[in-house]
Amino acid sequence: MAQGNVSGGHRGAPPESSGTAADRAGRLETVLLRTEATLAAVLDATGDAVCVVDEGERVTAWNRKAEQLWQIKAADILGRNINEFFSNLMVTRVARENTAVRGRYHQPLPGTHVLINAVPIAAGGTVLGGVSAEKDITGMMHLNRAITHAGREVRELKEAVAQGGAADAFRSLLGHHPRMREVVASVPSGRTFFPSPS
Repeated sequence: MAQGNVSGGHRGAPPESSGTAADRAGRLETVLLRTEATLAAVLDATGDAVCVVDEGERVTAWNRKAEQLWQIKAADILGRNINEFFSNLMVTRVARENTAVRGRYHQPLPGTHVLINAVPIAAGGTVLGGVSAEKDITGMMHLNRAITHAGREVRELKEAVAQGGAADAFRSLLGHHPRMREVVASVPSGRTFFPSPS
């Protein structure tokens, strides 16, 4: 499994080991601060809702997109057990089972649809927690339903036109204004407005 490197250095390579203990501590502090800043920027920049939990299933990271999607402020959830807010979570499952999930449809709450990537966080063979990135696809699900419904209506309309002609299919849409009746009456008998269904 490919893993990222947020420190900018070589994985596993500690900062220079020469110098005094204070020098090494200062360099380690600099690396830690840069790593935290990089992680904060990544969490802010991503378009997905990101949640990170530790081995006790306490939330250690919660980005702005997660706040928007779940309507829970970071200040209200950070440091608390994720199970106080949600059940049936992939982020806790992947940490417990030490398995990854990629691009899986998930419905963590009624009416909310997401595609989720979730992976355990591990170091030295020990699982330290999990991270999930969820893309909100609720709007796409509603759009898909609307398109399906519209497609069904178009098919029904085509069938009505094929069976009874355009006048019957559109009878309920015809206006009663005298000018509208003149326009409809001026159309030659037998003329259709749509090509015949194949």
